[in-house]
Amino acid sequence: MNKFKEGFLLILIPAYLLGIEGLIPPKSGGFVSTGLSYQQWTNEYMDDPLRQTVAPIVCFYPISPNWYLNISNSPATASYKDSTISGLSDTWIRTTYVAANERFMFNIGIGLPTGKTELSAEEFGLVQGLSENALKFRLPSYGQGLIFKAGGGMAFPMEGGSIIGLGLNYMIKSPYQWVKYIDQEYDPGDEFNVVAGISVPLGKQGKWSTDIVYSIYSADQLGGEDFIDAGDKILINTSIAYKMTSGFIYGALRFRQRGKNDLFVPNQTKISKKTIGDQFETDGLWQFKQWPRGGLSVLWDGRFYGENEDGFGSASIYGFGMGAQQQFSPTVTGKINVKYLMGSIKAFKEIDVEGIDILASLKFRI
Repeated sequence: MNKFKEGFLLILIPAYLLGIEGLIPPKSGGFVSTGLSYQQWTNEYMDDPLRQTVAPIVCFYPISPNWYLNISNSPATASYKDSTISGLSDTWIRTTYVAANERFMFNIGIGLPTGKTELSAEEFGLVQGLSENALKFRLPSYGQGLIFKAGGGMAFPMEGGSIIGLGLNYMIKSPYQWVKYIDQEYDPGDEFNVVAGISVPLGKQGKWSTDIVYSIYSADQLGGEDFIDAGDKILINTSIAYKMTSGFIYGALRFRQRGKNDLFVPNQTKISKKTIGDQFETDGLWQFKQWPRGGLSVLWDGRFYGENEDGFGSASIYGFGMGAQQQFSPTVTGKINVKYLMGSIKAFKEIDVEGIDILASLKFRI
């Protein structure tokens, strides 16, 4: 794959939006990727940690030089004290087409409802803990019903090797049975995204990229009545990757801001409230040690969230760790990252938290 196509795809399919490593088409061939993730968090009020183990599976196959197929699922199990939830997640099937002139891209996807829904009260309480944004559990929700997604974009090459990209995508979400103890179906609102990005080469050794995503949501419904209408969201992600003589460095900074949500009480009175504060995140790595077909890296992670309108939801979490990568053969690559995180989250009061995040993966080229 040439540098133009690769840069175009990185702009219009940002990896942080897809949430699963490996959805960006590689430079050549297909692959199967699997791995094991373990995360746990504790705080001063918890007798036991909140844990989750995920085994993400990704299969990528180039149907032709311009068509790509991707299938993914993330079986997982989570627990807190005597409460557990386990099973498959929803299965995503995506296909991406890049035009022969490499200036237009179109993608469609379907999320098959293979994940667990109709949760018990115990399971629902556990999922609520997994969905805490600042903790960043890899699978906060197991099942979200049937989902269709389609989008496209254009790329505009500039002098000096820079690329500007513009894209649109729309996601349609079908109703599903949310929890067992509520008879009414939950119908999550549809989502519309406008994406703009730029990729700028930094000499021959590096690249700076920035993506801006503006998201608009229709109202979630419960039993056919409006339940919550999420405010518009803007997400800005900027990153730098640079290869040095002695190693490699990558760093990213994200800003996320959400408008006021419209909440509907039983008599359909609408209350507008900013329930999510502004969010800043940073992460990256410095590969400081290299050897034939591998290397050792230092990792960092920071999450800094502001308060919502009620004075809650703020967070200040930072972490560091180590990572290692090794190519065992021309077709097999493995890596492992281990991070320790600590900080605080403001719920009913300021709460100190500690976390461990371990991710190991193997990629098999086919």
